[in-house]
Amino acid sequence: MRVRHQGFALILVLVAVAALFSIAMFAGSLSRTTAIEVAATHAHDAAYRDARSAAVLALAGLYTIDPDATLGSGGSGSGGGGGDDAEPEAEDALDLPEAIRILLEESGALDELEKKIEEAKERDEANVAAEGAGGLGGRVPGGVSIEALKIGGLPTAPVTVSVHDNTYRIHLTDATGRFDINRADEASLNRFLVAHGLNERKAAEITDQVLDWRDEDDFVRSNGAESDVYERSGVTPRNGPIRSPEELLFLPAMTHDLYEQLHHDITLAGDGLIHINSASREVLMSLPGITRELADNIVNTRRAKPFTEEDIEKFLPIAARDARGFLRAAPSTYIRLRIEQMQEGRSEPVFTFDGVAAFSQRGLAGLGIRRH
Repeated sequence: MRVRHQGFALILVLVAVAALFSIAMFAGSLSRTTAIEVAATHAHDAAYRDARSAAVLALAGLYTIDPDATLGSGGSGSGGGGGDDAEPEAEDALDLPEAIRILLEESGALDELEKKIEEAKERDEANVAAEGAGGLGGRVPGGVSIEALKIGGLPTAPVTVSVHDNTYRIHLTDATGRFDINRADEASLNRFLVAHGLNERKAAEITDQVLDWRDEDDFVRSNGAESDVYERSGVTPRNGPIRSPEELLFLPAMTHDLYEQLHHDITLAGDGLIHINSASREVLMSLPGITRELADNIVNTRRAKPFTEEDIEKFLPIAARDARGFLRAAPSTYIRLRIEQMQEGRSEPVFTFDGVAAFSQRGLAGLGIRRH
């Protein structure tokens, strides 16, 4: 009997040891998991801060103008301290990267931009004199940075910036110069969807459903959907302008994969004009007369040199003349950014962030980014 009790006690001890061992293993695993999660959070936070800094550096480097720089290559050296025999030091008129300077020179816009800087300074001097103050301020008010943005345009290749030994590749496109799904009519919607590879039937379904979602009536188009369809899912159609691209996911014919394919090309608050220098080929193909071949030609041509308004007139064939009224060469003051942290030896980015930058008359006014 005593032997049985001893055996039972031994079993209990073994069970207890096994339980303690399991708890210890679980605690160790949980600790490692927590440490990994904390490290990942720290890495993400650091990448977010650096990505934001990289975006600011890229935007400031592209479009910040030094209002105190001497215009022209000679420089007059009006400051004190230099004698009559001193050779004035040549200064660059614009605080722009070499790539952007080359674009401006090739397009003949550098002289025009310098002229606008001079005009802005003259206006500022007149305003200061009128107010009874003396001397120019440290910044040139007015549209100097806006002019640099509009005249210089957006770089057609990604901008590379290094922050804390990390390399960031930044793609810049016009945020409002994409496909405006709130302004689009039936024909342009259909062309846009077909350009993204949808067959005619699927494109017609989504086109009708977008139009039904936007309009205020309860009339159901042949492939559309109104309140009675959405009520089954507890959804109320907008019956007005779309406020978020994610609303497209409520459409019966929309899939998540298709949405991921489309939403990068969509804007909700455009001016009705597509930015020819940054719009995708699919967005370009939403315009009347622009075939896939012509869209590819536009994309290939702008890689070498961004289009000007005059270039658009010369480039478009007669068959695509109707598209001219929907195209512009200058970017708007809202710039979309795709910020990618790259790592040597990897083709895919470590982190990707999407963002929007807003420019005011004085330059960069606001920037918001989020993890992709």
